[in-house]
Amino acid sequence: CGGWPYHSSSAGNLTTAGFEKSRYYLRQSWWAEEPVISLFTGRSFPNPEGRRGHREWKPVTESWNYLPGEDVEVRCYTNAGQPDLYINGRKAADECRLDSEDLGYYSWIVPFEEGKIEAAAGDIRCTLETTGAPAKMELKNVGYDWEDLVQIELTVTDTAGRRVICDQSR
Repeated sequence: CGGWPYHSSSAGNLTTAGFEKSRYYLRQSWWAEEPVISLFTGRSFPNPEGRRGHREWKPVTESWNYLPGEDVEVRCYTNAGQPDLYINGRKAADECRLDSEDLGYYSWIVPFEEGKIEAAAGDIRCTLETTGAPAKMELKNVGYDWEDLVQIELTVTDTAGRRVICDQSR
């Protein structure tokens, strides 16, 4: 998602609201002592010769909602060794894997298929599921309660109660 007006910065590990960006999980995979694994996805686009950093800095989200058959880049940040990617229980072919380890993550380009993707490395796993249309909004006071200011977190969920990050299928 995204778009104008964009009230944030691409720098740093957190958004202006205090939520973790994908780079947060990259750094966590470098420095955490306990095993970690996280999945992010983004629309695939050509990477022109000589622009290595272009792919590294593209926007990615914790979402598995795309158009049927659309090529999607799946990124996995982990410190638990080389992960395997599963799409609806089937292992993604090795030829889908990109050479991205020097960028600090593992990645694949796979066609979108509604359902579930899962990365597994050692004994840890991370899963993303296709969500339905937004159906409910939940509000939560995140604990900052000053006299004139309260920070509220809004979560949009589908009918199954799954968090809808961005409905990119429409």
